[in-house]
Amino acid sequence: MPFSETFGQEFSKSSIKIGLGAGVSSGYYMDGLGLVYSIGYQKEIWKDHFRFNPNFSIGNYSSKRFGDGRDQYYNSINLEANLYYDIVKVNSFSLVVGCGTMINKSKGLIGTGGMDN
Repeated sequence: MPFSETFGQEFSKSSIKIGLGAGVSSGYYMDGLGLVYSIGYQKEIWKDHFRFNPNFSIGNYSSKRFGDGRDQYYNSINLEANLYYDIVKVNSFSLVVGCGTMINKSKGLIGTGGMDN
């Protein structure tokens, strides 16, 4: 007599999000490529269509890959608060629009070099 059992996680309206990825940072004084680490929390807040997502992320950047740029090594720390809305939601497909706010602090070393020097 065959016996089978299925295990699954119960659906939750909130989740913890962890991320690691490649990042690009460009500003008035600093440009760089690097790695970004993030952790956040996501909570559904209205009829499975609105989600609130606060995040904390740290990025480590350098200008090594830019041939004509000056030497730069810096870190960027971000606090974000985002709100997402599903415009269209069909089964596992969603068309999403979002908006939010971010606070950033970048600090590091900026050297010489580049086209002008």
